[in-house]
Amino acid sequence: MRKFLLTLAFLVIAVILGVVALTDKGPKEGAKGMALVTIPKDKIVEIRVHSGDRDLHLLRKPTGWVIEGSPGLRLDTEQIDSYVQEVSKLESSKEIEKEAKELAPFGLDSPSMSVKIRDSSKEETILVGKGAPTGTITYVMKENEKAVYGVESYMMERFKKGPNDFRDRKMLSFVPEQIERVEITLKGGTTLLVKVKEGEWKMESPRKGKADISLMNSLLRDLKDMTVSEFVEDSPKFLKPYGLDNPEIRILLYTKGKESVGLLLGKEKMRGSRYARNSSESGVAVVPAYFLESVKSLTAPPTKSGPLNQKTIIPSRKSPPPSKR
Repeated sequence: MRKFLLTLAFLVIAVILGVVALTDKGPKEGAKGMALVTIPKDKIVEIRVHSGDRDLHLLRKPTGWVIEGSPGLRLDTEQIDSYVQEVSKLESSKEIEKEAKELAPFGLDSPSMSVKIRDSSKEETILVGKGAPTGTITYVMKENEKAVYGVESYMMERFKKGPNDFRDRKMLSFVPEQIERVEITLKGGTTLLVKVKEGEWKMESPRKGKADISLMNSLLRDLKDMTVSEFVEDSPKFLKPYGLDNPEIRILLYTKGKESVGLLLGKEKMRGSRYARNSSESGVAVVPAYFLESVKSLTAPPTKSGPLNQKTIIPSRKSPPPSKR
């Protein structure tokens, strides 16, 4: 009886393994990968990913990478380089069928995605089908070839990226040490701050006096580190919905008397964030507004109780001492 049960158990295991083998033609653990892209990273001049209504078209120009159709977008070069590297290293874990007679079982009769990679003399296109029943791999094939391969599904996630994934999320690009003048315009007027020397700033208007260096350093650091939390519109027809037709706050940074960069702030989108524009660009984005405390402190008028910008105005030596009453 015991021998019969052991034999039955082995048969059950064999059946299960057979079913798994039939339903998942995916890669085996440790299977050696095969390169699907033969063009080296530094030779790639174009990558185009098309899927449904999504289309990502990257072109390498003499000046660097651009997104076709949006040549004016500032791109994150590190993100682009990483992406091109990943594409050039795309490999399969296993050859599923050497000469597939029917493509429908793999979803390759009507591919869900195509990935075109080109250098200066040739191009290669990868067609993407559906995932295996277990979800561990995705079926792909090279255009004009008959072999079907299995690629680890997580590797295909990179091809779901869109233009915004490669954009430089820095709202402003400048070197704080090179800024010599700062203009802050609120609805109440404009405050002009000028660097006297390294580590010392003064206020020129609406009054004269010494500016708080810690607040100035904080403001410039916050502006430099500011990142976009959401890209709203690249070429808006109307700015009024965002409060940017007449910005509530305008901050202009100058280097050696020439305007370097500018930030325009509009309506509050939600608590702690506002619609904004780089003054040299047309797009509207959303940025965090935590740095406004420094702005308010630098532009606030002095008070008897000693405001946050208490160093903004140096009291005259002839001023009478405070009353002891």
